[in-house]
Amino acid sequence: MDIPARATRLVRRGVSDRRGVSAVEYVLVVWVILLAGAIGYRLLAEHVGKSADATKRELEGGEGYQASRAAGVQSEPGEGADPGVQTFAGGSPNMAAKPKPPKPGGGGGGSGGCSGSNKRDKDPPGTNAPPKPSASAPAPKPPASVADASKLIDASEGRSFGNGTGHARAHVPKEGQDPALLAESRKKPNGDPYADNTVFRSGRQGEQALRDIMNERADDLANLKPGDPPITGTRRFNETLEGYHSKYGNTAFNVQIQAVDYTIVRLPSGDLHIIHYQPVPILP
Repeated sequence: MDIPARATRLVRRGVSDRRGVSAVEYVLVVWVILLAGAIGYRLLAEHVGKSADATKRELEGGEGYQASRAAGVQSEPGEGADPGVQTFAGGSPNMAAKPKPPKPGGGGGGSGGCSGSNKRDKDPPGTNAPPKPSASAPAPKPPASVADASKLIDASEGRSFGNGTGHARAHVPKEGQDPALLAESRKKPNGDPYADNTVFRSGRQGEQALRDIMNERADDLANLKPGDPPITGTRRFNETLEGYHSKYGNTAFNVQIQAVDYTIVRLPSGDLHIIHYQPVPILP
C-alpha cells in the first residue's frame, strides 16, 4: 500500500470538504447580514418618514397659523373636537385662539364664527341690569330722655281732654319751685283745697320716673291711636323717693313715695297727652 499517496488523497479530501463547509457558512452569514440590513433599512425608512411627516405637519401648521392669524380667519371646530377649543384654518388643534368678544345684540355667529363659544360665554339674563336699591329699614327710634318727659309734662299742662285737664305740674315741681308750698297750694276749681296732694321733692325725680315709663311702654305708646283706650298703670320704685304731702292745704310734711300712677292718651292731633300723673306716698 502506498501510504503517502493515500494520505495525500485524504488530506486533499479533507481540505475539499472543509472548503465546502466554509463556503456554505459564508453564504449563510452573508444572507443573514443582507436580510438584517434589509429589515433594518425598512424600519429606519419608516421611522424617518414618520419624523419627516410630523415635522412637515408642524411646519405647515405654523405657516397656516401665521397665515390665518394675518388673514383673521378662524375655522369651525372639527367633528369630534372640543367645542371650547378654537382652531385657525390650517393650524393645529393645540393652538387655541383667543375668543372674539360677542357682537352687540347677541345672536349666533355666521361662517368662520365661534357661535357655540359666544353663546356659552354670554351673561345670563338680568346679570347686566343695575342693582336695585335695597329698601333700608327705618332707623330705630332712640329711647325717651328726661327732656322728652319734661316736654310731655309741660305740653299736657292745662290742656283739656274729655272731662279733665292736664295737671302733672301740680305733682312735679319746676326748677326752683318749693315742693312743700306746691303741695299746699293745689285747689279745686271752686277754690277748695284737695283732701290730699303729694309732690316729688324735685322735678328731676318726677321727670326721670316718667322717662322710664315712656321707655318701658314704648311699643304701647307707639301703637296707641286716637280714640284708643288710654294707657294706664302704676310704676313702683326699687327704692322709695322723698316727697311732700299736704292734707286740705295744711302745712306739708315729708313722706316716702313708693310708686306713681299714670294715664296717657293719644289726642286726635296725634300728640300724647298726660291725663293723670300722681305719686303714691306711704302715709302714717
